Amino acid sequence: MKLGGAGPLFPAGKRRLSLVPRSLFGRHMFLIIALVSSGQLLTALLYHFILQRPHLDDLASSTVEYVLALESNLASLPPADAARFAANLNLRGHFRVIQGKPDGVVLPISPGVMFDAYAKALGRKMRHKIDVRWEGEERRLWLSIPLRGSPYWVQVSGDRLVLQLSRTWLSAVALSALLAILGALYLTRRLNRPIARLVRATSDLAAGRPPEYLPDDKLPTELAKVAHSFNGMAESLARYESERSMMLAGISHDLRTPLTKMRLGLAMSGDEELEAMMARQIEQIDAILGQFMDYARNGSEEPLSEVDVNRLIQDAIALQTEPAAWQLDLAPLPQTLLPRLAWQRLIANLLENAWRHAGKGLEVATRQEGDQISLSVLDRGPGVPPESLSRLSQPFVRLAGTPGTGLGLAIVAKLVRRRGGELSMLPRDGGGLEARVRWPIQPPPTLSSEFFTGATS
Repeated sequence: MKLGGAGPLFPAGKRRLSLVPRSLFGRHMFLIIALVSSGQLLTALLYHFILQRPHLDDLASSTVEYVLALESNLASLPPADAARFAANLNLRGHFRVIQGKPDGVVLPISPGVMFDAYAKALGRKMRHKIDVRWEGEERRLWLSIPLRGSPYWVQVSGDRLVLQLSRTWLSAVALSALLAILGALYLTRRLNRPIARLVRATSDLAAGRPPEYLPDDKLPTELAKVAHSFNGMAESLARYESERSMMLAGISHDLRTPLTKMRLGLAMSGDEELEAMMARQIEQIDAILGQFMDYARNGSEEPLSEVDVNRLIQDAIALQTEPAAWQLDLAPLPQTLLPRLAWQRLIANLLENAWRHAGKGLEVATRQEGDQISLSVLDRGPGVPPESLSRLSQPFVRLAGTPGTGLGLAIVAKLVRRRGGELSMLPRDGGGLEARVRWPIQPPPTLSSEFFTGATS
């Protein structure tokens, strides 16, 4: 397969900013909290309109009736009698009536929504404009009665006015909301736990690692069906990979046997020129078969061991045709758990790819980047069009006019994905190409600490 000029099959879409969380758990909790909060707000509104507002109207009506009756009595009496009448009322204690503005009365500053609603209700029910004042510390309400140029002021207790939600009711509402949210949190976490395991398993499967088995005996029916289907799919893929590897191993064995016989026949023919030419062809066929086997081999288990990556690179450089052509920039790296033989093949494929397609400006660099290790193989070759870089690691993809099977970088990408890393093909500053491999120092949790399934040489 040769590289074309086609762009990526799935272009990245623009991600819009949103206040809604992206995770399923976050969206469930957001919805539940919104519903619980809306329910409590609706309850408070119903309480206000069904209980508080009618209470205010009744209170305003009774107050207006009393004030109008008091105003009528005071207006019908001489000033001296009106003063004695007011004093007698004050002795009873239900109301207090004084002439002139009382001391310590606050200007008409609202103590809350209830006061505003009450003052408006009084204004609607009175026959003339009334001045309402609030004495906050004593929680008393003062209403003016304009009379003979010297207004009287009537004091009404504000205890009935400051009618608020009781502490018991508020505590019950808060407790019910808290219990609802905690219960929803518990159910959402139980629902999301198998989904999270499914996400991890699919990620492992996509990276070429054997996924963990998903238990389906204690899950809800829908999730149990999903887990059962996934387990069946993973088993089918594993069986297919095993059968494919066995088939390719058989094909390789059957092809290499006649190749060996051809070598033996050529050695006995005595024609040195023909022997040399055919030997080169046989070696090329054998190398192609080896690459096919390296890419398809998934059943061989290689133990993980502590590996010095820089040492592997130095050994691989020493085996190159011209070791002096390579410049090394190796930073100190920690020992990391790797399949040694598979990583030797990975490094050899990267070096061979750079040597075959460039042959100059060759450099190998390693770095530790946080909890990851980076290995870069750089060259000063002709480079690759930017739109084709992402396809270089696909199997059987190669540049037009270049030899090989197109599997070298595909093997590298497959090996590093199984180790939880990635292969990136990048344009090099100043011309050329950079093949960068990055993988975590610690292997993925689902990757066995004892065995690694990958390509070996």
